[in-house]
Parts: sequence; structure tokens; C-alpha cells
Amino acid sequence: MGRDIYGRGTPCDDCHVLRVLVVVVAFALVFGAAAAGRRDGWMVQPKTLATVSGSVAALAQAGNRLTWIKTRAICGRRFQMLTLPKRRPADVSWRLGRGCSSPDGGVIVLSADGRVLWQGGGEEGNTYISIGLFTASLRERRSRVVTGTYFQKDEGDPDYFDPRPLPMAADGNTILFYARCDGSELCTGSRRPAAIYRLSERGSRRLTKVTDPAALALSGSRFVAVTNSLRCCNSKPAWSHDGKRLAWIYRGALWVVGVDGSGDRQLAAEVSPPYVSPAAVSRPSWSPDGSRLVFASTDARGRERAVYQVNTRGGAARRLAAGAAPAWSPDGTRIAFVHGTGVFATRPDGSATMRVTTSPPVTSASLSWSPDSTRIAVSQGGDIYLARADGAGETRVTTSRTPDAQPVWSPDGTRIAYADGSGIAVINADGTGPRRLTRASDTSPAWSPDAKKITFVRPESGQGELWLMNADGSGQRRLDRSNTYADAPQWSPDGSTIVIGDWLDPDSGNLPYRPGVRLVSPASGRATRVAPVLHFAGEAARRLDGPARQTLHHRRSRASGRARPRLHRLAR
Repeated sequence: MGRDIYGRGTPCDDCHVLRVLVVVVAFALVFGAAAAGRRDGWMVQPKTLATVSGSVAALAQAGNRLTWIKTRAICGRRFQMLTLPKRRPADVSWRLGRGCSSPDGGVIVLSADGRVLWQGGGEEGNTYISIGLFTASLRERRSRVVTGTYFQKDEGDPDYFDPRPLPMAADGNTILFYARCDGSELCTGSRRPAAIYRLSERGSRRLTKVTDPAALALSGSRFVAVTNSLRCCNSKPAWSHDGKRLAWIYRGALWVVGVDGSGDRQLAAEVSPPYVSPAAVSRPSWSPDGSRLVFASTDARGRERAVYQVNTRGGAARRLAAGAAPAWSPDGTRIAFVHGTGVFATRPDGSATMRVTTSPPVTSASLSWSPDSTRIAVSQGGDIYLARADGAGETRVTTSRTPDAQPVWSPDGTRIAYADGSGIAVINADGTGPRRLTRASDTSPAWSPDAKKITFVRPESGQGELWLMNADGSGQRRLDRSNTYADAPQWSPDGSTIVIGDWLDPDSGNLPYRPGVRLVSPASGRATRVAPVLHFAGEAARRLDGPARQTLHHRRSRASGRARPRLHRLAR
């Protein structure tokens, strides 16, 4: 059970102590440096603007207005605002309904028209914690909730950290803030994707999607967000059948690119949330002639919405059916997908849709066609089944005590590799000869085109490493040793290269250190990043001092500002 920590006001128990609020910078900006003299080495003489009972936890200024948070005050008197040259501050209520919105202190911004935005405590439970953004103004002193952001927590985990303050910025009458409320069933009201928003009188408007910004600054009509990983996040890359192009999900949108990094194009937007675990994203699937792609669009909770088809040269996507995890048959005549508890197959034009499984229910949304396009491997009830593509029945292949998932047909059609919960296993297509090849909690098996090798992902410290082994389990070795965020490997049609996407854990805030779609050599283990390509106006990449790779993300904040923003070169 979560406990509500909204509005736990602490009555002032130290009101007899008067602290003096000394604002040197504000005085200089408002009255000008000419009013200040030089004494005892000071460039500006400090002047008392107001006295505050208790102490000041946070301070913000906009034009001739100042606002601050008092650490000890009764509900309704914790925020104060001073309009210069007046000397008596006004109380701005932090009362929220019958309770009080509890400010965490240290995070507050103020607009020139007297609106305040601050960060406060929301709800806290055994497995989650929320941070709320609240606002009030001189004209509307009763505070209201702007948004809430939920974080998963595990205080027993040595890597657990308290969420850092959400970035906010103000300039003139404009207030910007970052919020995310995706991937959590605890979010209520309007769901907010991870993005930067502009606060309005009665709501807010989304400006641009940004992943986990570390800081936010605003000046006039432009703002800058510093993000830890502009290239994040890249999910489920898939080879075209001729081996010349790749399709993948980048920041929630469907993209294609040449294997040399040229010709990148966005085909569909908002396929999935931009900041979501790869497990909630379906791999796009190519038609055999490379002219079309099918993909699944999912909501913020990873729930299925619909399967779509789009031309790889561009154009509008066409809805085929409700479902997820689409897979195009090798002969190009059928598209299989998961809907509800079953597997269905349809023609490329969306006609003749039929269910090909009966029971038990599908437990893993990962489908694999046999090379002859007659059967579909699927996980049902924790075991691997082979379903006839014509709906004539299904055959149970495994009877494991552990959950079996992610089945993949071998290119010669004789065997099936899968993850059995304790490693990678292989079994003959007739259900004989099961053999476990690895002993760790490995996932995502992928066959080489000659069926002699298998790649897989080995979770290490909660992350993903790319490994390679012979089809009999021998010769296991790690590839791309510099990358611990590998996910969803797939071999090129000629067997010379392995493509991988990003592994990430949005609940813990764990993002890839060097994100991107990579091509890995199975011989040398070296990787080359081919996507995404940062060439469009509005974004400039630069490495900053510090342990993290950071990026400046430069966008206009006005809705009418459709002109290309100017990118300024930053001096070292």
C-alpha cells in the first residue's frame, strides 16, 4: 500500500527566529550597479529586501519579482513572493484541495507574470516513488498539480538512487519543464510522454520529445536541453532480405537506413514510447522483395494496438489488424501476428485473416516462420509449439519445467533455438534431442545463415553482452567487448555481420553509454555504429567534460517558430 505524502505541512516551531534574506544579484539586476559602491572589496553592496521567518530553501527571480520557499511554515504560507520595490512579501498558497502540496525544496522557477512552478513530493510505496510538479500564481494562489512522474525503486539494490530533480526553466512569461509518465500503471489523468512542455494558464503544451535531460535552459524563443544520450534509443533492428538496408525503432519511430549509414528515412512516427524497454517493442519485418515493412504500434504500457504496413519509399501507414509482433512469411504470402491469447495469419492486403493457434495462450510475443513458410514457432503456455500456417493444428515441441520463449527456426528448417529461462537450448523440429547449450540466463538466440553458429545476449550486471558460439554450444566467446548494452542480435543474409540494438532499463534510468545501431563482425568482434545519423537541423552533438557522453539539443520553444534554428559553435 502506498502512503500519501501530499500536504504533510509542519507547523512553524521556530517562528521567533528571524533570518535575513540578502539578495545581492537581484538587487544589482533590478536597481543597477550604479547604485552600489565599493567597500571592503565588495563590487556590489548587499541590501536587505525582506525578512523571512525560518530559513530559505530555494530562491528564484524574474524581472522585479522574487519568490522563495520557507523551510518551516504552516500550510498556505510556505511560498512567498516579493514585487520590488515593495518590501512586504505576499504569501502564495501551496494548499491543494484539503491537503498541501509538499515542496521538496531547492527546485523552484518563477515567470515575470508571477506564476510559480515547483517540485514536490507525491506518493511513495514499497516499489515506487513519485515526484509532482505544482503551480500557483498571485492571481491563482491555490496550487494545482501539473504532472506526476513515477520512478521504480528498490532500496535493497546497491545501484538504487533517489531520482534527481526534474529540469525546469523560466524566462519572461515562459516556463518550461520536463516530465515523463510512460511505462507506469500508476500514472493517472492525461498520460505524458517523456518530453519538454510549456506551462500555460490552465494546462501545458508539449514542445519536443527528449530522453532523460540533465539540465534545461531558456532564453527568449529558444531553449537548450542537455541530454545524456541523444542517439538513444534504438530497438529491434532488422535486415532487409538483400542485406542492403536496416529497419529499426528509433526514439519511438520506425526508420530505415542503408548499411553504410546513407539514405536514412523515417517511415512512421509514435510506433512506441521513446523511452521504453526493448521487451515492449516488436521487431519490424520486411517483405521478401524489400518494398514494404510491417510493424506493431504499442502504447505507453507496452500493450498492443495494431499491426501496420508501410512502403519503404515513404507514404502513409495502412492498418492491417489489431495485434503485435508481426512476422512476414519467407514466401511473402502471409503475415503472422499475435492478438490477445492467439496467433493469427493474414494476407499482405489484410484479407483472409484466420487464427492458427487454439490453446494454450501465447506467453511470448515472438514468432518465427519455418523456411518453407508452412509453420510458425511460438511460445504457448511456457512451451514451444509449431502452428500450421493454414490453421490445421499445432504441435507441442518442448515440455520444459522452465518457461520457454523466443523460438527461432534454423535456416535449414531442422532445429529450433530458444531461451528456456536458464540459458539457450536447441531442439529438433520433431521435438527430439533437446539440448541446453548455455547455463546463464541468456536470451535472444539468432542463427547464422549457414546454421553453424548462434549469437545470443548474456545479461551481465543487469545489462546485455553479445556472445557467439557454435551450434553445438562449443567455442563460446564474447563480441564487441566495449559494449554492455547489446540487444536483439540478427545476422546479415550473407553471414558476414551481426546487427544489434540498444538494451536499456527505463524503470531504473539505466541508458546505453554509447547508443546506436551497430554492425558487429563475428570474426573480429569489432563493432561499427551506422545509425542514427545526426544530420538534421536543430541538433548538434558535442562531447562535454565528465564521465558521461552528453549532447546539446537545441530547439525553438514557440509553436510558430518553424524556421530552422541557428546552431552556435561552442568554445572549449
